[in-house]
Amino acid sequence: MLLARNLSVKRIQLQLILLRQLRQELKNTLIKVTSILPGAVYTNAWSESELPQSRFIQSADIGKMIYAIYELSDGADVEELLIR
Repeated sequence: MLLARNLSVKRIQLQLILLRQLRQELKNTLIKVTSILPGAVYTNAWSESELPQSRFIQSADIGKMIYAIYELSDGADVEELLIR
């Protein structure tokens, strides 16, 4: 399990590096790049878990945050969104 967790962390780190590079390449355009880093999201995969649903992020909350970023003025640039 520890190896799988380490590989997952490495994968996320690599994705963040790539997104930061993409953001850098697009900084002189009207395209903005936001890295979205949600914690544990409640899905059907967790339905048989003994953990209470209240311990998970609801997918609707993530959608609301993405929409809130979308509605910001052109001068605002959210580079990373970390939700726990």
